[in-house]
Amino acid sequence: MSSGAHICEQLTTAWVADWITHMNKICHWYYQDEIDEANNCSPDSVWITKTWYDRCAAAINKFTDHNV
Repeated sequence: MSSGAHICEQLTTAWVADWITHMNKICHWYYQDEIDEANNCSPDSVWITKTWYDRCAAAINKFTDHNV
């Protein structure tokens, strides 16, 4: 995403789908399997919700030193 851009202009359905694909590739590499773990990061609606954000953050945190 571009610095200073509005989230609604950048966080499109296509962008989210690409991000999920990318996260699944990371999961495949990390666990050395073909299980798609990031699919639960698909948005529940057109709005960014706390639940959706928390699921995505949890998926990222699995593979960083900043586990919550």
